[in-house]
Amino acid sequence: MIRTCDVMDLEEATDYAWSHQSNPLTQSFPRYKTKSEFSKTIKKSFCLAKYNDNNEIIGFGAFMIAEDDRIMQTVAGIYASDDLQDVLSSFVDYLKRAFPNYQLLCGFPISNQSALEAYDQFDAVLIDDCTVMLLDVERIPKLKRATLHMEPLLESNEQRFKHHHDQVNPDIFWSADKIFRNKKPWFVFLEMSNQSVVGSITLKKYNRVCAEVFSFYSNMESAYEFLNRSVRYCADQGIEEIIFFVDTDNAIALAAATANGFREQDHYFSFKIQL
Repeated sequence: MIRTCDVMDLEEATDYAWSHQSNPLTQSFPRYKTKSEFSKTIKKSFCLAKYNDNNEIIGFGAFMIAEDDRIMQTVAGIYASDDLQDVLSSFVDYLKRAFPNYQLLCGFPISNQSALEAYDQFDAVLIDDCTVMLLDVERIPKLKRATLHMEPLLESNEQRFKHHHDQVNPDIFWSADKIFRNKKPWFVFLEMSNQSVVGSITLKKYNRVCAEVFSFYSNMESAYEFLNRSVRYCADQGIEEIIFFVDTDNAIALAAATANGFREQDHYFSFKIQL
């Protein structure tokens, strides 16, 4: 039996989900450092649970819903006691009825081989194959000399940024227009040459000390300095840790991140299922 989780279900469901999320063999992305943080996310999410005949949870998933984009993304799960393929199939059937024509996005680390196999059998589309890199800002190397012309995002360069960002990141969820709607959590920098944007980086602040690189575009000659000055600025604003999901085939970004003190933490795959 599949049903949505109400307040009465959530304590049991959270315990069940955390037991899987804290196990590298069954966990998913995003990662959570504490059960408390994980629980807060579940309480704000659309949650589904599958029960057996004894009313015991045997499957769980929590989803973020972006109605305007017709996208659902897992923010905790999907988890299963035994047969992930069966739980995934049951959830997808339910979601197809409840959210027709949405896209379901799910992300997992390479350690969760059962999930990778289940999604492969389900004919899901692989949309991300990334090296997960983490920067402790204490490791940022000192730049000997600044040579690039860089600008923060300003009203005067918004349209140039929009044209560049959306052109080099055509499939990204965080389009320029979405960033413009709420600039507060964003650090955005442009690399300029002859009044034209030739590089850009967007970083989103999650809290006082953590941020994530969501897009990075630069050429081989500029990438090291461009990333260095961008993350240094974030550090000067109090950010202590920056995560960067780097496309595995993006040699320029991987090299720039490594040279600037980012260290490989994991490998991430995300899949898309059309509901």
